[in-house]
Amino acid sequence: MTQHNDVVREWFTTQAQAFAANPWVTDQERIRRLVAGARLTGSERVLDIATGPGYLAEAFAGATREVVGVDLTDAMLAIAKQRTLEHGISNVSFRAADAENLPFENGRSTLWYAGSRYIIS
Repeated sequence: MTQHNDVVREWFTTQAQAFAANPWVTDQERIRRLVAGARLTGSERVLDIATGPGYLAEAFAGATREVVGVDLTDAMLAIAKQRTLEHGISNVSFRAADAENLPFENGRSTLWYAGSRYIIS
């Protein structure tokens, strides 16, 4: 891990709850537009990079076959896992991963989402 990743992890660990409650992060209309913009058919596998508290991964789960959310910060992943458990969502999973060194084979996901960009493979 890089020093940058350590700083990011520390910052988001200390502010995970506040970040997860941020109105921009929780904005359901923004999330709905992002999912609609992906034009999913329901058969895709989505990789949500830097998933944070998992709001977007959760929304993608309602529109596709499978979602994996990755994040550097365990505190964020704990929030995401708890949210999907509370909402009974079974086609999404979360794991710790560095966005610059993803632990997945090429072609495993149909759509990758990172920040505000879609990457379709």
